Amino acid sequence: MAPPNKVILDEYFDFSNGKFRVNSVPLLSEVPTNVSFSPFSSICQSSEAPLPLFQRLLALSHKGGFNKDVPSDRLMNSLGSFTGRDFLSIFRFKTWWSTMWVGNSGSDLQMETQWVLLNVPEIKSYVIIIPIIEGSFRSALHPGTDGHIMICAESGSTQVKASNFDAIAYVHVSDSPYNLMKEAYSAGGSMLGPNAPSFDPKKPKMLISKAIELEHAEKDRDKAIQSGVTDFSGFEAKILKFQQELDEMFGGEESSSGAFTRDLRTKFKGLDDIYVWHALCGAWGGVRPGSTHLSSKVVPCKVSPGLDGTTNDLAVVKIVEGGIGLVHPDQSEDFYDSMHSYLASVGITGVKVDVIHTLEYVSEEYGGRVELAKAYFKGPTSSLSKNFGSGLISSMQQCNDFFFLGTHQISMGRVGDDFWFQDPNGDPMGVYWLQGDQGPFVVVQCM
Repeated sequence: MAPPNKVILDEYFDFSNGKFRVNSVPLLSEVPTNVSFSPFSSICQSSEAPLPLFQRLLALSHKGGFNKDVPSDRLMNSLGSFTGRDFLSIFRFKTWWSTMWVGNSGSDLQMETQWVLLNVPEIKSYVIIIPIIEGSFRSALHPGTDGHIMICAESGSTQVKASNFDAIAYVHVSDSPYNLMKEAYSAGGSMLGPNAPSFDPKKPKMLISKAIELEHAEKDRDKAIQSGVTDFSGFEAKILKFQQELDEMFGGEESSSGAFTRDLRTKFKGLDDIYVWHALCGAWGGVRPGSTHLSSKVVPCKVSPGLDGTTNDLAVVKIVEGGIGLVHPDQSEDFYDSMHSYLASVGITGVKVDVIHTLEYVSEEYGGRVELAKAYFKGPTSSLSKNFGSGLISSMQQCNDFFFLGTHQISMGRVGDDFWFQDPNGDPMGVYWLQGDQGPFVVVQCM
């Protein structure tokens, strides 16, 4: 479907008599009277996107909203129904990981669906519906009865309530599913103003460390133990070899971090980058109160109803048990710069930030999950510009909240989850199984 030379706002979508259509083809029927669909251009007059792309976005897009009588911090509403139309979707099956789902009815969707791509063979095109962020509310799609597709808008704080949404869903059409993804997320993010994802992020280099080889060798041994193997000599020999190699890297008279990075570059002449791991909140459990100059406190964790309806996760169970030592969001820039400036001074060139989706557990007192995320992501955005450029690998981040709020300076993300044998709900095959269907999803949103 070629875009027009001149932006024509109402050519592709039409909403009337309870039906939402694309080029006269019904997409959604039985649309409730409290739901609205209107041109995206009515709320987005400018963007950092290149002008030709921006004009195309305006011509091929609509936004959706709804209103309720009573304000709440969590609202659920139907967008309409569809049956007999094939779709591909991505849904969040754990806090931080998403995967693919297919079906042909709104009732076939999974909870916490991040987007749904509808096949429209009548016009040889595809339409994507993305639940987006409006104000202090994020959203996700859920299954309804009788083919209805539900949208859930939630703030993450009982202190933050609303009843009216003008642009809580984004709709886009294209004849190419690949162009569709990039265009749709570019447009959806453009409504976030200064929090919008970058349209031209720099691409950092990659690094594979010896420590990861050791970690995988230990996992192989532990899986063998679980399966009843009694002879561990082969596993232990491999682990010992990697440990000795790491010991040699740390060897020498000096034992500081700076000495370590100098030794690495001396022994590995072609080494370009050295990355260090940390979690978004510091460590998995955050920062211990009183251990630094920063103001932190242990905040109890609360899992949202939508997330609570997904797969059980042992990691989440443990985090909920202990809470998170949360550095106050007003200190986010100081928090990340304190870590990153030191690391940069000793020769570290980037970081892998893990456990990204935890802020939603502790957002009650901080204006909700959207406002807390906005405040927190100012930290890595500022610190990366100062210390590492774009040298950050995001991990455990597969949710629209991150892709809309956290990717202004971040251009690289981990696409899959390796097997965690201690988790009773993990993949029993031990296969790095998410990377196939998640790769295009993450790449498009971080590019």
